[in-house]
Amino acid sequence: MSQSQHQRRRPFLKQPLFWLLILVALAVSLWRTGLQNAANLQARSIEWRVVGWPVDETRVAIFSDWHLGTGPTMPRSVEAIRRHTVQGFAPHLIFMLGDFIDESLGHSDVEPDTIYQVFRRFQAPLGTYVVLGNHEHWYGKKRILPVLKMAGMTLLNNESRMLPLGSGTIALAGVVDHMTDTPDTKRALAGVLPTIPTLMLSHDPAVFRDLPDRGRILMVAGHTHGGQVVLPGLGILWMPTPIPKAWAHGWVQKGRNAMYVTSGVGVSLLPVRFGVLPEVVWLTVRPA
Repeated sequence: MSQSQHQRRRPFLKQPLFWLLILVALAVSLWRTGLQNAANLQARSIEWRVVGWPVDETRVAIFSDWHLGTGPTMPRSVEAIRRHTVQGFAPHLIFMLGDFIDESLGHSDVEPDTIYQVFRRFQAPLGTYVVLGNHEHWYGKKRILPVLKMAGMTLLNNESRMLPLGSGTIALAGVVDHMTDTPDTKRALAGVLPTIPTLMLSHDPAVFRDLPDRGRILMVAGHTHGGQVVLPGLGILWMPTPIPKAWAHGWVQKGRNAMYVTSGVGVSLLPVRFGVLPEVVWLTVRPA
């Protein structure tokens, strides 16, 4: 390239419009990547072994933070997720950890019948159990509770249910939302002997702090979206609950108790994800 050609290019490279176009192109590419990440749902398989589990294997499908109506979590996609789970994992139990719907992006007009039609086929041989999230409270519990009941889901509201399994018994417990209600782990575990293996549902992992250190308990929680936006060198930019950032996603151990926090299915506030993908959790419980 001649010297005169170099000189003709330099003024162009110094133009603000050129760099503005570069920034716009990068922003569009980044946004597109975030949208693709939000739609890239993973099936994450985890295992929990506990003393006293009465059968060789129990499979539990765990869903959290659908935020129905925002981002990629539209009614038409939920049925595809259900079919994939039923065919690929065949769960004995299904847990729903709250935030079925979303209001943060102006989708408070999701009708209760839509929720019923979308989730009524999430059935498992040993039952489908649910706790509510903060968005259900903002949406209106009186609107959503009847449709969840019609859909065959059992609500665990600071309470537990004893479930015969094989030649023994397990406990399923659940607590109310930490942000909009008053979770009570002691009340939820009232009558559950420490020797009984227990699965506890909580929307918010902050409740794990209050869990009695008795062992043989696995809490499963959501709410954090795994951070949703996790950037290199900066980590999680914001969390919706006052917990250590190490609790945002994955396994947490505290004393004799264990917790798994799922990154959830959907998105909130922004329809994108960076650094953490959405997931459905396939939990297998076996005796230790």
